[in-house]
Amino acid sequence: MVTGREQPRVDDVVSAILQRGGRAMGIAAEISNRQQVEHLFRQCCLNTDVWTSWSTMLVSTAVPFMELTEEEWDRVLQTNLKGTFYCLKAVIPQWYSRSGSCHQHRLCCGQNGGRLPVHHYIASKSAIVGLTKSLSAEFAPQGLRINCVCPASSILTWAPVSRRSLSK
Repeated sequence: MVTGREQPRVDDVVSAILQRGGRAMGIAAEISNRQQVEHLFRQCCLNTDVWTSWSTMLVSTAVPFMELTEEEWDRVLQTNLKGTFYCLKAVIPQWYSRSGSCHQHRLCCGQNGGRLPVHHYIASKSAIVGLTKSLSAEFAPQGLRINCVCPASSILTWAPVSRRSLSK
C-alpha cells in the first residue's frame, strides 16, 4: 500500500512499482487527519501484520529556534506525532483482535538531535521514539511487538556523534 497527500503522486509511485513487477495499490490520505487515516486503514490494512510508516512532514527550511513560528511547530508536530498517534490508534485494535505477533516499525530520522536547526522536526521524532517505547511495554504481554527503527544514515548525517558514542 502506497499512500501520500496527493493522489497523482501516489499513482506515480504505484505505477513505478507495478512496472518493475511488484504489487501495489495506493490511496491518498492526509496523515494528520484522523478521518482520513481511519478510512485508509479500513480500505487497505485490515489484515496487516507489519505496518511500516514514514509519516513525515519534511522541514523545508532550517531556522534558528527563536525564529521558529508556532504555526510551523504545530504543522510539523500535527503530521509527524499526531499522525503517528492516529495510525497507531487505527492499527493496534486490528492487531489486538488477532492472535500472533504483529509489528509496527516507525522509521524516524533526526531524533538524536543534529547540526541543522530543525528543532520541531527533532522534537516530533524524539516523541515518537518515547511513544513507541511506552506502547511496546504496554502491549508486549499481549504478544504485540511495536518497534521503532531509526536509520543509521540519519544519525551519521545529522547528529554530531563520535564512533565511541555509536558503539554504546
